Amino acid sequence: MKWWSNAHPVNRKPRANAASRYHAETNTPTNRTMTRCSVPDNDLLDPSMRRIIATAGAAFRPYHRYGVARDDMEWLPLGDRHDSPGHPEIFLLRFKPGAASTPHEHTGGEEFHVLEGELTDCDGTVLRAGDHVRYRPGSRHFSVSETGCTLLAMIYGRNTPVAKGR
Repeated sequence: MKWWSNAHPVNRKPRANAASRYHAETNTPTNRTMTRCSVPDNDLLDPSMRRIIATAGAAFRPYHRYGVARDDMEWLPLGDRHDSPGHPEIFLLRFKPGAASTPHEHTGGEEFHVLEGELTDCDGTVLRAGDHVRYRPGSRHFSVSETGCTLLAMIYGRNTPVAKGR
């Protein structure tokens, strides 16, 4: 059984504030097509409990994890960890060609999924689009991208910079 349908688009009223990219009542991007849902209980979803971040074309910021903004790496925060204790910090991380991460130790673990490009870990392991990597608490590494790449990163706890070879 199909749970959704594109057959019956919802008519949208024009927004009062044209500068806003998000619908005031539903907190969803205004450029999204809304359709009627054929789920038996249409009251199941409370749209105020959902946040959609339109990452395509979003402005990334210079990456500053260790106190210094970098020109060769940029990020786009996706989650609000302070709202959910014990949950990971989630963000998109873009390495420009030739960028290398700061050597660091994971106090609570780290995961990332390679969305585009290639990333080489400090032991020479090449990670490609579609690879998902998990680092346990206490693990240390740094990574380099010769061609550039984009990752979906999830950090549990904090990362601490370490000197190479330590």
